[in-house]
Amino acid sequence: MQKDYIYQLYKQNKIIELEREFEQKFSCQIKVVVYMAPSQKALNIIIADRTFKLIKEYKATDFDCKPVKEDSLHFMYQDMPKSEKCCDDAEVRKFYLRFMKRNFETFIDDFKSHLIAQANSDLGETV
Repeated sequence: MQKDYIYQLYKQNKIIELEREFEQKFSCQIKVVVYMAPSQKALNIIIADRTFKLIKEYKATDFDCKPVKEDSLHFMYQDMPKSEKCCDDAEVRKFYLRFMKRNFETFIDDFKSHLIAQANSDLGETV
């Protein structure tokens, strides 16, 4: 069941909280900027070092957070200097999902339902 968690983050002013918690979790040596995609169904998470060199960009949806491939970065970031630092994609994903769990009571059940539906779809099962 889709709950539009991304839109709820925006509506409840949780995007700035997400940015701050990212920065605290992954060190004070990074700067995180989170903004909503025009569809209001995803967030773009830009991680840069303190000199504003791009480390990585992530696309977060209600139930996932994946890195954006470097060749598909938005045109405004393609010319941005790249940082020598890196991010662990699995740690970023876990942090994002745990942030969502802390902020929405129904997130755990909806996330599990989403995983089961995805598995059924991938296996060709119909419910």
